[in-house]
Amino acid sequence: MMTFLNITLLTALVLGALPILIHLLNRQRYQRIHFPTLRFLQELQKHQMRRIRLRQIILLILRTLAILFAVFALARPVLKGPGLAARSGTASVILLDVSRSIAAVTPEGSVFRQAVAATARLANLMGEGDKAYLVGMASPPQMIIPEGTESRAYLEESAQELVSLPLGSNISDALDLAHAPLVESPEANREIYVISDFHGNCWDGKTPLRDKVPPDARVFLVPVGRDNISNRAVVRTQVQSRLLEPNRPIDVEVTLSNYAEESADNLFLSVYFDGRRVGQSSISLGPDETKSMQFPVIPERAGFLSGYAVLEDDDALLLDNRSYFTLTIPERIRVAMVGSDPVALKYISLALSPDADAGSTVEVREVPLSRWETMDLKDTDVLILADVPSLSTGASRKVRNFVATGGGLLILPGPRLEARNYNNGLLKELGLPSIGERVGSEDAERGALLWETTDWRHPLFAGVFRDDARPDPPKAYTTYQVFGGHNTVAVVTLSNGSPTLSEVALQRGRAFLMTTYPDPGWSDLWRHGLFAPMMHRMVNYLATARPGEQDEIYAGDPLVFLTDKASITEEVVLRRPSGETVQIIPKALPQLVELSYPVASELGVYRMEGDNGILQTFAVNLDPSESKLSRMELDLLRKSLGEERTQIIDVDHLEDQIMAARYGQELWPIFLLGSLGFLLAEMLVGRERKGETRNG
Repeated sequence: MMTFLNITLLTALVLGALPILIHLLNRQRYQRIHFPTLRFLQELQKHQMRRIRLRQIILLILRTLAILFAVFALARPVLKGPGLAARSGTASVILLDVSRSIAAVTPEGSVFRQAVAATARLANLMGEGDKAYLVGMASPPQMIIPEGTESRAYLEESAQELVSLPLGSNISDALDLAHAPLVESPEANREIYVISDFHGNCWDGKTPLRDKVPPDARVFLVPVGRDNISNRAVVRTQVQSRLLEPNRPIDVEVTLSNYAEESADNLFLSVYFDGRRVGQSSISLGPDETKSMQFPVIPERAGFLSGYAVLEDDDALLLDNRSYFTLTIPERIRVAMVGSDPVALKYISLALSPDADAGSTVEVREVPLSRWETMDLKDTDVLILADVPSLSTGASRKVRNFVATGGGLLILPGPRLEARNYNNGLLKELGLPSIGERVGSEDAERGALLWETTDWRHPLFAGVFRDDARPDPPKAYTTYQVFGGHNTVAVVTLSNGSPTLSEVALQRGRAFLMTTYPDPGWSDLWRHGLFAPMMHRMVNYLATARPGEQDEIYAGDPLVFLTDKASITEEVVLRRPSGETVQIIPKALPQLVELSYPVASELGVYRMEGDNGILQTFAVNLDPSESKLSRMELDLLRKSLGEERTQIIDVDHLEDQIMAARYGQELWPIFLLGSLGFLLAEMLVGRERKGETRNG
């Protein structure tokens, strides 16, 4: 069945009568005068006129058909398929990619601008009764025109106002957003357009998509830009050092990737920290190569500090040429010691803050055993329990919450400790190993257990001693066997195979269990050359290493900060990289408070601020998966959506392919060629007539 897209132009078919009218008007009747001498010529004329009239009729037919076919071509005839709906209005949802990969620039221009231009061309295809919805396809997606529009101009204007975001894209979520307006639409025809570069991780290749599209809807995939675009990126910047102090060098590791089939030579990389450039280097990368570089950075002050690494390279995608990082250096480390053994407490205090070290950042205070369970841990960074006999249920819960919100804990079992109380309470809450029987003897002559295996790469020991100058191992005369533990790390193991220094991470804090007790009757650790640097590093590590903090935060991720209730008294705001502030509503949890922000959509450093200053900082970067500008397999996506209803559109022939998909095969090229053919035939027939006239 054939129909016409521009049916109003069929009124021009009346032009086909023009050659007939002209022919009739040119027929003039003359008065005949008969000459006897012309009778022979009259007989000859009758024979010639029959040929001339036949030729005139042929010319008349050719001219008429040329005009009719030209009108048909302008009216755009189509041959409808048996399964296509009649022209009764179309509801279309346009998923316009606004992710960061589409911000790439190629020699043809901005890929995002190409996508916007394709949207404008789709707007021009809207007819009377059509309605269009616009979705910004990012992660998460956003409905731009929730009520739909019948205005071509408004749809085009809405697309023009969009900007690419530093977010990933997710076709699955965008289809979920498009489902409702299509299902509720009264229009007979339903269409979904996905205009994207189809780079990055817009689809994982596994999530089924067929059920996300209404069964009677058609899907058009419109790829824009190039299939593959060369790009370089700073994929990660990470602080490697775990011990953070002012004027102490820390290592910042910068990782770069070359997403290209050709080498990238002499790339210039700079590192900025606390507002100034602190390092620069040149690096070359081979095809599809990733390299890491170390930059030493010296923080000159304490507090919440930040920096970034930047690649000075004008490549296709500038957004991923910069990566941010943050770190926190406490101005002072507040240590609270609780214990029943004054000798052990004395040695610990001297190791942490000797009188001669007036510039120490460690502040040590001793809390009486009788009052410690009621003490406020708000002003404490590290808590040391040295041979505290037992803990009440409330005290165990308080210590557990202290660690969970970022506090550091060191447990030193001594002669008065009640193992069952700890095993059923605090150690179980923290996931540390359980304490077993006491082993060894206080008589050093009868033998001692040595520190047999030590993880010298652990931050407690790394860089303290050269590999060829490590000290003799400490000796434990009496200690406890330990067993079990959940997600614990054995930092030091005794010669009997039992861990003597175990570490566990709990949300934002860490805890150590050390069974080598620093008492002359239990070990020689108190006078060992390893004790003072180890204790100093331990409290620094416990105060600054935050395992539960979001290590890698990408644009689009939530920002989450857990703290104790005492830290939140008034308003909390989040200061975005742009300087804009957003109020944060605290969410009460059991014994804790959660401060969260749902979607970090800007790149840079966010600061969560309370009454007394900054509570936490977050470095938000781009997801490296979006930096590889390589197009996914569209055939796989088409199969997941349903091959029978999904079509891949060539953006250069967008209008023709869309109209053909909607209404069937367009026949206007055939009619146009027919019109030209008739005109050519008319010209040849007319030329033959003139030739005969000249010969006659």
